Amino acid sequence: MAYVRKTKDIWELVTDYGYGEEVELWGETYEDVKGDYDAYIKEKTEGYMPELKSIRIRKRRETIA
Repeated sequence: MAYVRKTKDIWELVTDYGYGEEVELWGETYEDVKGDYDAYIKEKTEGYMPELKSIRIRKRRETIA
């Protein structure tokens, strides 16, 4: 009998604007979120989001229903 996975990976883009962390968006693959992460970093370095304190990619697992 083959192993059947009971969870799936969810990748989240987590930001903090000084009011606590919040999930901006999520995707089922790392590549889905990495493109948006790079866009946020570029906008931050260009000065468009001075209030952005931190940004990161977080992986969590969700039960498959």
